[in-house]
Amino acid sequence: EDALSHRVDLLGSGPVELGHNINWHLDFKTGFSWPPQYFADIEYNNPSRPSDVKIPWELSRLQWLIPAGQAFLLTHDEKYAVTVREVLEQWIEGNPYGFSVNWSCTMEVALRVFTWTWFFHVFCNSKSWNDDKFRFKFIRMLYLHLEFTERYIEISDVNGNHYTADASALVVGGLFFGNGRGPQRWQQEGWHILLNEIRKQVFPDGVDFEASVPYHRLVAELFLWPAMYRKSQGYTVESIYIDRLCSMARFSQAYSRINGSIPLWGDADDARVLPFGMQEINDHRYLHTLIGLYANEPSLYHFQKAAVGEILWTLGPDAVKQWLSSNNYCIGSRAFSDGGFYIMRTASDHVFIDCGPLGLAGRGGHGHNDCLSFEVFLDGVPLVSDCGSYLYTASFDERNHFRSTDCHNTPCVDQEEIIKVA
Repeated sequence: EDALSHRVDLLGSGPVELGHNINWHLDFKTGFSWPPQYFADIEYNNPSRPSDVKIPWELSRLQWLIPAGQAFLLTHDEKYAVTVREVLEQWIEGNPYGFSVNWSCTMEVALRVFTWTWFFHVFCNSKSWNDDKFRFKFIRMLYLHLEFTERYIEISDVNGNHYTADASALVVGGLFFGNGRGPQRWQQEGWHILLNEIRKQVFPDGVDFEASVPYHRLVAELFLWPAMYRKSQGYTVESIYIDRLCSMARFSQAYSRINGSIPLWGDADDARVLPFGMQEINDHRYLHTLIGLYANEPSLYHFQKAAVGEILWTLGPDAVKQWLSSNNYCIGSRAFSDGGFYIMRTASDHVFIDCGPLGLAGRGGHGHNDCLSFEVFLDGVPLVSDCGSYLYTASFDERNHFRSTDCHNTPCVDQEEIIKVA
C-alpha cells in the first residue's frame, strides 16, 4: 500500500509522501535539488552544502516498489502492475540517458539493472505491461543502463564494492538479454571481473576487505546473485568462487547475534541488491542461509528459522522446506585471522573484536580507524556498542568524526589517530 501511494521511508527519513509526480532529483530532507544536466557536469559531493545525494539515489533504485511486485505475484491484481509501470515511465521521462544526478555514479545505474530485470519477469504477462510502445521504451532504457555501466565502469588500482556492483549488473543484464554481441560480451566480461575480484576483495577466511559488516553483506549479495543466475541458465560457476562465497557466509554466520542484530563495524550504508524479506535491516541471518542453500552446505544455515521471507522469495518454497527439514546448527567462537576479526560467543553471549587492517588495502574506504575496538553483548544485553556511522555526503566533518579513533572502543592518546592515512 505504501508503494501504491508513493510513500517511502529512506535512510531514516520516516514516512515521506512523494506525491503523484515524483521529483527524482530532490533531497527531500534538505530541499536541495540537483539540476537535470549532463551527469559528468553535476557536482553532487559538495562539503559546504548540507545535502545528501543518497536520497535521490536510493529513491531511484526503486527497491521501494518491490512489495508491489510481490503483491502482484500473490494476488494478480492489476493495480500493482499499473503503479510500477507508471513510476517507471516517470523515471524514464525525468532521467534521460546520462542527464541527471541519478547517472552520476555508475553503481547506481548498475543496481537499477537488478530491480528492472526483476520487474520485467514479474509483470511481463500483466495486462498493463502488454503494450509494445511501453515495452520498447522500458527495454531500450534497460539496455542503455548496461551500455552505460560497461562504458563508465568504476575501475581503479584498488577496486571495491562499486566495481563489483558494476560487474555483477553486467552479468545479470547480459544473461537477461541473452543472445547478441553486446549481452554476450557483458555477461562474459562481468563474470571474468567477478571471478578475479572475489579473490582480491575477500580474504581466504571470508572477510570482505572493506572492513564493514553492512558492506560485507552487500558485497556477498553482489557476488551471490550472478552466481545463482548463471546456475539457473546452465553456466558453470567455478569451485574457487563457491568456496569464497561459503567463507563469506561463515563470517556472516559468526557475527550475527542470537537476536538477529549485528556489530556496528565500519560504515553502515545498509544497501541491498534485492531486498525481499520483511525482517529488520540489520538482520543478516538470511544471508548465510541463502549461500548455504545455493552451495548445498547445510552447516551454513542459521540455526533459528529467521528471515524466511528472503529464502521464499529468492529460492522458492522447496528451498524453505529443505531449510526447515535440516538439523539446527549452532556455532561457537571463531577466529578470522586473515581479515583480523575474533568472535567469542555462547548461546547468549557475543563479543566481537576488531584486530584487522584499516580496510580497502590500507585506503580506509568504508572502514573506520578502530583497530582493537570491540562490542560486548552478554546474556542477551548489549553492554558495549559502537556508535556506527552517522552520514556520508551531508557533512564531511561529522562523517570523519564518526570514523575517527575517538569514536570507538579503543585507546586514543592525546586525541591522535591510531593510523594516519596520507
